[in-house]
Amino acid sequence: MIHKRINLREDGKVYLVTYIHEKYEPFWEGERPWQPELRPAIIFAPGGAFRKCTPRAGDPMAVNFLTAGFNVFTLYYSLGEDALYPQVLEDACLAVWTVRKNAAEWHIDPDKIAMGGFSAGGCITTMLGTQWNTLGLCSRLGIPEGGNKPNALIIGYAPTVSDDSRAKAGNTNLTPGAIMKQNPPELNTYKMVSSDTPPAFIWHTYEDEKVPCINALKFASSCVEKGVPVELHLFQHGKHGLNTATDLSMYGEPIPTNTNYWIPMCIKWLRSLFQF
Repeated sequence: MIHKRINLREDGKVYLVTYIHEKYEPFWEGERPWQPELRPAIIFAPGGAFRKCTPRAGDPMAVNFLTAGFNVFTLYYSLGEDALYPQVLEDACLAVWTVRKNAAEWHIDPDKIAMGGFSAGGCITTMLGTQWNTLGLCSRLGIPEGGNKPNALIIGYAPTVSDDSRAKAGNTNLTPGAIMKQNPPELNTYKMVSSDTPPAFIWHTYEDEKVPCINALKFASSCVEKGVPVELHLFQHGKHGLNTATDLSMYGEPIPTNTNYWIPMCIKWLRSLFQF
C-alpha cells in the first residue's frame, strides 16, 4: 500500500493522506506479474465542525473501502479561521484534481472518483458537488475545466441548510468554525443542486441531535427535482458523528441498530455506479 501525505497548499495545512493499492511484482521465477485493474477512488473529508478533522473518519473509513478494492484518500482541509468560503471549496477542488492528474501513476480510473464527507466534511462534499462548475473557479486554481468534478458523492449527516430556516432545521446546535459564522449563501447547498450535480449516496439518522435529518431530506429532494440519481438511507437510531458506526470508530460505545449497514450498501452502490 502506498501510504503518504501530499500537501495541497504551500503552508502544509491542507493535504491528502493516501491509501493506494500497489502494483505487485512476481514473487518467483516464471510467475506472471499481477497488475491491478484501474480502480475507483474515494476522497473522504472528515467531520469536526470546521475546527478539526476527526481521526474517527480517517484510517477507520479508509480501511473499510480499501479492503473493498477502492483506492482511498483522506482530505485534511482548511480549519478554524482559515475555513472560509470559498477556501474549503477550493481545498476539495485541489483534492479531486490531484487524484485525477495522478490517476495513471496510481492505477485509478480518472472517471471514477467519488468525493465523500461527514458532518462538516459532508458540507464540503455537497458544496463541491453543487459548485464544482462555478465560473472562474478552475482557472483561479490552475485546474483544467471539469478536472475538479467528482463522479459521485457520499454524504453522511451533512448540514445542507443554512438560511433563515437554519434555526428550524437545528443547525444552530452545530459548534461553528469560521465558515459557519461567515454563513455565505453557498452553504445552502440543497438550493444549489443542478443537473450537473453527480449521483449521490446519502445517509443520516433520525436521532441526530446536531444536524437534524431534514438536511438530508432537503438535499435528496433537490436531487429528485433536478433529475440527479440519489440513494437515501435514513436510520432511526444513532447520534451525530457516527462515522463508520462500527467498533473501528465507536471505540467501545454502543453501536446503533442497523446504522453500520450504510458501508456495505454504499460499496454496492458505488460498484453498480462505477461497474467495478
